[in-house]
Amino acid sequence: MNIISRKLLSIITAVTAVIMLLPSSMTASAASAAYVRPQLSTKEVYSDLIKISVNNASAFPSGTTFRIYRAGRYLTGCSKSSADCIEIKDTGVTYFKPDTNYNFKVVPVLPSAGEQTNMASAIKVRTAPYTTYSVKKGTLLFKPKGSGMRSVSKTAAQIFVKGSLTNTKGTPLAGKKLTKSNIRFIYISEGMYEGYYIKAASAKRFSGAASGGLSSAEIKTLRQKVADYGASMAGGSYVYGGASYRRTDCSGLTMQAYAQVGITLDHSSYRQAQAGKAVSLNSMKTGDIICMNYGSHVALYIGNNMMVHALNPYDGIKIEPTSKLIYYHVDTVRRLIY
Repeated sequence: MNIISRKLLSIITAVTAVIMLLPSSMTASAASAAYVRPQLSTKEVYSDLIKISVNNASAFPSGTTFRIYRAGRYLTGCSKSSADCIEIKDTGVTYFKPDTNYNFKVVPVLPSAGEQTNMASAIKVRTAPYTTYSVKKGTLLFKPKGSGMRSVSKTAAQIFVKGSLTNTKGTPLAGKKLTKSNIRFIYISEGMYEGYYIKAASAKRFSGAASGGLSSAEIKTLRQKVADYGASMAGGSYVYGGASYRRTDCSGLTMQAYAQVGITLDHSSYRQAQAGKAVSLNSMKTGDIICMNYGSHVALYIGNNMMVHALNPYDGIKIEPTSKLIYYHVDTVRRLIY
């Protein structure tokens, strides 16, 4: 064997030795390169609870989990199978403040490679100004007395109220440190029972963009309440930019109708065309919003192939059959309660 052959053999031997050492050290990085970053979206938002989704969880291998951090602090984790809806309550240290921006980081944990910080994704979410709750008929109402609460009445019907969590003394929890027994009551800040308290365990969160755990009967009740209020404006006057009862424009009508169940809509037909989720014209349900004419007009579907809308200063507010939609360009139908 000549000198050149010996050198070539030694080079090949050295390279082979290095390659044999690589698999164990490259496992994590190779695994990381095989998967994309988590694609995040906001699913539901309350004043004190945020729900996000990892939309591409199926792209990660079986056994993957996701860890959620805020300001470097671990908040919660979930498996790949439950990544469609991650609930971030932030309990144990402080409670979220309403109407406030929060930044979260989601880090995948691969079964063979551990936590992959280089694959982390970030999402910014603004909490809602309040939380809307569904409260059943006969729920006890409380008022503060001394250092505690005393029951004074009961709700006369199922209601949907805006409120915030408090402790047993009625002190708001937003942004404050918690103790094990702090969360007890909800202060009702708007509506028929404004100023009263209810036990937190007796109410269900309602997001306004989804059922929030309500039964099908409760959802149907909500939709009908929206439709009934909208229909009651028939015969009123069209007022451009208006948003008062029977004196309103098209988006003002739908905005007022949804306000009856604690759902806040923008006073804008264009913005309402982006609310909730899209459904087909053939599958409309009572309370859906029909968005027309390239974002310039909306109507409220009230069931039985009828709709109510504020048309113009000449026609005012009318209930008409949906067969009249042939004279409009239907952009989309939006469902806010589902």
